[in-house]
Order: sequence, then structure tokens, then C-alpha cells
Amino acid sequence: LSWTEQQRTQADGGLGLWSPLTIPANVYEGQKAPIETIAQPNFLAVRADVDDEVVYAITKTIFENLPFLKRLHAPFQFLTTERAVTALPVPLHPGALRYYEEIRLDLGNTVVADNDYDLFGDDLPSSAAIRQRIGQRVVRLMTAEDGTSDLLVDDLLDVLADDGDVRVLPIRGKGAAHNLADLLYLSGIDIGLLQVDALERERRRGVYPDLIGNLRYITKWADTEVHLLVRNDILDIGDLRDQPVNFGPEGSGSEVTASILFNRARLPVKQTSFGHSQALEKLKVGEIAGMVHVAPKPVPLLRQVEVRDNLRLLSLAPFEESDAYRPADLTVEDYPTLIFGQQTVRTLEVPQVLAAYNWPTDHERYPPIASFVSDFLESLGDLQVPWRHAKWKDVDPSYSLNGWQRHPAVDDYLRQLRTAERSAGTGGPLNDLSGGEARREGQTPTNTSKTKLWPETGSFRRPIF
Repeated sequence: LSWTEQQRTQADGGLGLWSPLTIPANVYEGQKAPIETIAQPNFLAVRADVDDEVVYAITKTIFENLPFLKRLHAPFQFLTTERAVTALPVPLHPGALRYYEEIRLDLGNTVVADNDYDLFGDDLPSSAAIRQRIGQRVVRLMTAEDGTSDLLVDDLLDVLADDGDVRVLPIRGKGAAHNLADLLYLSGIDIGLLQVDALERERRRGVYPDLIGNLRYITKWADTEVHLLVRNDILDIGDLRDQPVNFGPEGSGSEVTASILFNRARLPVKQTSFGHSQALEKLKVGEIAGMVHVAPKPVPLLRQVEVRDNLRLLSLAPFEESDAYRPADLTVEDYPTLIFGQQTVRTLEVPQVLAAYNWPTDHERYPPIASFVSDFLESLGDLQVPWRHAKWKDVDPSYSLNGWQRHPAVDDYLRQLRTAERSAGTGGPLNDLSGGEARREGQTPTNTSKTKLWPETGSFRRPIF
């Protein structure tokens, strides 16, 4: 609905926070006319003590790549250098000031911070005390670099925000190999999404000391499908021999998987390492012959491909099934502009796991991780409902990853549920799970099947019996 000018004025109440905004026609399906509404700006902020060079580099990167960002995401059309310094609620960082002065931007009355700027004064607790108090209830989650995982994390935050004991702070990962290194060594990262093939590759390489001892998986996460997008004249994977094929940025999940698959197929190609959005543009104009994108389907970027782009998804030859690779299908429901009719594109899926650093149970980081595990497992029934993302059906806490140990907080949670089941005399699937007890004793779990612990229909709001 549109707002009248009188309604906009009343809503603002003379505070100057809200301003008129027109949503052009056809932004939303069925929207035939412009909509007059109100809006207020967001602003990108940093702590006052962040290095000037870092802030300068961030500011410069944003505005020098603004045309590219506008093609990716429509709201960037509202970002200009002039608007960037208008009505800021806190002072401008010196690093940002340096860039704006370089481009000779008129700063007007914009307030600039000096090195002694202190927003809060001396009357509040010390920064260290505040950080410690907040940190006790925060779990930092390193996410995957694909758009679909962002949607799943949004769902997770939405559900846990209602009644969770901990706050989940997502941090966008740089890729499968980087996520593993960050989870092991980057201060403050508690939990991360990891591709199984990346885990297995690094275990065989032996790069990280005691890799298996330092990681514990929590649950199987969404499967990621291998998307091999090619020009229409490429009819078979063999046609890519000695052609430029984009594997994705170095260390990304796509690069890890593509390197393994093309190496096993003994198919030499000219590997490129563009970001997926840039690779798609190069594929459209014929600068490369194909691109590999490993991400949970449907990938938002690939759903933007139009029929006139003359691109197609290529089937992959059968591959030996393992913990890391299993057969999968892509259909017209996934990509209506790339797959037609009853056609099925045969491909592979790579499981992801949600894993945590193996802190001792008496370490200060163990309790928030354990609380997250409990909140997450209790909320899984709310996530595996039809109106949330279909990939939630892939999430399976009973999943067993050969050669790796499950997090003890998961074992503790499942043990409590088994006890409750026995007390209620209901039995059920949890009695068949031989979680951490068997693993800690070096035995083989009695149940390696993928039993669904909770209904996928969402008929129960909680996974209680």
C-alpha cells in the first residue's frame, strides 16, 4: 500500500528519520503501479579503533565496484557517494574520509572522528568487561560462500531468535578450504560449515596437525550439488578438454570439488579462478567455456540465467559413490530456464557438515556451543516445515561420518532424549542411535542409517514425542 504525504509526516513525527521513497512498478510480481512508501537509510559502521588503512580499503572497494554491485543486487542503485555521507548518526572514520577526499567529495557538515573520539565516555564498564559478558552468550558461525546457505542461516536465526539461549553471529566464509583453516585457527570462530570432500582432502594431505582430534561434527547440513554450466555448443564433458573452465576462487568449495573431479576424470582444462558472478558474465560472452558452481540447489545466481543466454547445465558421468560424493538430479523445478520438460541433469552432491572446534568441556567456549547444539536440535522441527527452504530436509543429526567423531554435546542431547523415551515407554528411533559412547570406546556405531529423528511435515513444533 502507498502512504499519503500526511501519513509520512505523521510517521516521522518531526524527527527527520524517515523520507519518501518510490518503489517503481514491477519490482514485485503483479505490482503494476509505483508505490509511495517511506524509508530510512542503513549505514556501514566500524569501531573507532579499526585501522585507517582497512577502512580506506573497504570504502574504496565498495565504490570502485559499485556498477558491478548494482548488477548483482537492485538496492545498490540507491547507494551513491553523495548519499554515503548524508545525515550520518556517528562521525566519519578517518579511513573513509581519506577516500572521499581523494575523489573530491563535498562533505558539507559531515562530522569527522579524531583519534581520541570516544562515543561512550568513561562512565560505562570497560570494553573488556562488556566483550566478555556479551561473548558468553554468542556463538560465531562461519557460513558457506553460496547464496543458498545464506537463506538457511537466515531461517536458523529466525527460529533461534524466538527462544534460544544463545545468539548466533554468522560470518560469511571464504570457501570450504578457508572455512576449515578458520575453524581450526582463527580466534573467535566456534562453528563452521564444511564440505566433506574438503575435510577428506585435508586429512589425506596431513597439512593440519591432529585434524581429527581438533574437530567434532554436529550434524549433516545441506547437500551441495555440482553445477557444471557450459555454452550450448558443449555437449559432453570431454568437449571441455583444454578449454578455459572456471573452478571458482582458490580454496572455495567449488574449486576443491572441481579440482578433484577433473583430476580423477584425467581431463585437462585451463583453470580460471573468477568469482561465480564474474564467471557467469564471462561465460555469457564466450570468454570461458564453462564454470563449476558447487552449492545447494537451487542456486539464486543460476536461476537468473535466461534462455537467450544460450547456456546449459551439463550432466556428469557416473562416479564412485562415497561419503563425499553421491548421485543427484537437477530438474526443471530447480532451473526452469536451463532445464526443460522432463529432462533430468545427472550430477553429484557433496554433503556439508556443521562442525565445531573440539574445546574441552571445562573451557569457557564449550558451554555456549553446547547451548547452541541443544537449541538447534530442539528447533529442527520448526525448520523442517514445508514453507521453509527445502534443503532443511537434508539436515540429519543421526548422520555418521566415517573416521570422524560427533560433538559430545550432540551425544549428550540424544542420550537425554533416549532416556525420556524410555521413561515414557515409547521407544522410537533414538534408541537405535549409538552416538558418542561407542565412538569414544573405539567401537563401530550400530546404526549408520540416516534415520529421520523428527517429522519433515512440521506436525510437531518441537522434536518431543
